[in-house]
Amino acid sequence: MSTRKQWFWTLAMAVSLALMGGCSKSDTEKLERDAKATGKDLQKTASDAADATNKAANEAAEKAKKAADDAKKAADKAKTAVKDATKKTN
Repeated sequence: MSTRKQWFWTLAMAVSLALMGGCSKSDTEKLERDAKATGKDLQKTASDAADATNKAANEAAEKAKKAADDAKKAADKAKTAVKDATKKTN
């Protein structure tokens, strides 16, 4: 192993030991509670984002359907107008 890798692993182990030995039981419990709370918050945020995306997709689909219906009605009106105009000229 190169000297650089040995130095890195020695530093990593020293930091790990310092962190493990430096936390009391109450600190560890507080960190666990905070991690659980953060996990729950992230889960809620993801759920809210999924709900918002679903709602936006549904609204977009409804608008597209309405636009298609309006276009169909306009095409039918134009078709009727053309037929009427054709009848008048004959």
